[in-house]
Amino acid sequence: MNEVFQRLDKYDEGILRRSEFVMALRTDAKVIDFIDCEAVKKAYSNNTLTLDQVLLEIEKDERYDQSQGKLGKNEINHKEFVTWREFLNYFSDYQEIEARNRKQSHMATAQKVVKKDDGAHDPEAEAENEMMTLMEQEKERRLQELPKLRPADQIDITEKQLQLIKDIFDSCPRASTGKDAVSVSNFFVTIRKDP
Repeated sequence: MNEVFQRLDKYDEGILRRSEFVMALRTDAKVIDFIDCEAVKKAYSNNTLTLDQVLLEIEKDERYDQSQGKLGKNEINHKEFVTWREFLNYFSDYQEIEARNRKQSHMATAQKVVKKDDGAHDPEAEAENEMMTLMEQEKERRLQELPKLRPADQIDITEKQLQLIKDIFDSCPRASTGKDAVSVSNFFVTIRKDP
């Protein structure tokens, strides 16, 4: 994970946008291999969190600060960024995260009570807001940034060549994530070896 951090930290500042770092971790071939493995054991409990769940908590931290609405026009949301040390703290000090989750739960309950009193309840808007995670927002942003495919960039291949690529993909061992995925490097090595 440190390799991903260093790769994204092009100017060696030691700080990255939280959403970009989490997205890069979730899409890195090496990290995907162990994203569903246990990463943190909760204190005073037998429960453990997977790496994916810890990454979700890291995203929640940024959204929590954004939802507070205390920032002025020219103020910075410090939770928008993360250092390597702050990232490592998520794996050692889970009590802070649990405290934030309890506070957020109490605030959400209070907001629901206030909305019931006001009579202004829009369940569709609430559901839509909950569904848009940082990961989905980042994916949408990246898709918009993709250059449009020009005819000169398109590659023509025959059905036979496409079937050969699919067969090679099917012959590669599956990643341990339980998803239909293979190691990128293994896939490319296998393609290069195939005549």
